[in-house]
Amino acid sequence: DPNCANLGTLIYTCKNCGDIKTEEIGTLEHTFGEKTITKEASCKDAGEISVTCTLCGFQKVIETIPKTNDHNYQNQVIRSPSCVDSGEGENICSVCGDRVACEYDLTDHAYGDAVIVREATCSQKGERAYRCDVCGASYTEEIPVSDHLWDDGACNTPGTCTVCGCKSEKNRGHDYVLVFEEEASLDFVGRKVYRCSRCEGRKTSYWGQTGTYNLGAVKSAGQERAKALGLKVAPAGYEVHTGHKEEIQKYYFTVEQAGGQAALEQAAVQGVNRLYNYLVEHGIDLSDCYVVITVSYRVDAALGTGIFTVTVSA
Repeated sequence: DPNCANLGTLIYTCKNCGDIKTEEIGTLEHTFGEKTITKEASCKDAGEISVTCTLCGFQKVIETIPKTNDHNYQNQVIRSPSCVDSGEGENICSVCGDRVACEYDLTDHAYGDAVIVREATCSQKGERAYRCDVCGASYTEEIPVSDHLWDDGACNTPGTCTVCGCKSEKNRGHDYVLVFEEEASLDFVGRKVYRCSRCEGRKTSYWGQTGTYNLGAVKSAGQERAKALGLKVAPAGYEVHTGHKEEIQKYYFTVEQAGGQAALEQAAVQGVNRLYNYLVEHGIDLSDCYVVITVSYRVDAALGTGIFTVTVSA
């Protein structure tokens, strides 16, 4: 059978003698499918729409697509723009090579580093200037007044500014640094001891004990401390409630002393001096506390028993 690509053939055979002859059959028309774009149009070349024979694959262009105006421009800088020159450039199409000149917007000024015109002080604003490295344009801006430069005066006195001479509204205050820390336990509260880096000032902060307060253990420890202080104590012992439940410290001493109230008071004062020195040596700050001393005594035969209570309250 013929098709669109090949001729067909007819074969005749004689019924009497078997002789054979042939005839050609002409080719058929192509059977084309749907139209398809076989070449996209660009800014350089026209596109093509074709049909394809479904039998032999023959392809035939049946329509032309006009060239487009959609260039694929790539920018090339010829002269860079600045704050005074828009510069020069060219857009070049990467497909067809079409060239279109272009200009750029002016850029911002290229200001350099600030130049200090006038330093700021605690009594006068300063000024700094900026200058464009390209065109020389300039502007200035204000520098706020600076902080006072306080002298190295005492922590408990107002500072004096070394520039303008004015006095601060409040004392300089301490610069506390942590020097000792002790964790809270069942018997004693925890504490942190701070010392001022500029003077001998100290402060101590306390936090609560863990568990149930053990008065017996505190009394026992207190007796040992009292002995270290050189205090003669009765069996009742020496109690320390260092920050227990509140930031208040109470020290109880029983001093046996013959000689009446004057002798008892003298012994109390001596005991307090020893106690104060002991506390300071162990980092307990008393500078911001008040101390109340109560002394009582009774006379039993020739022996006077004095009891003095020292209350140190933050």
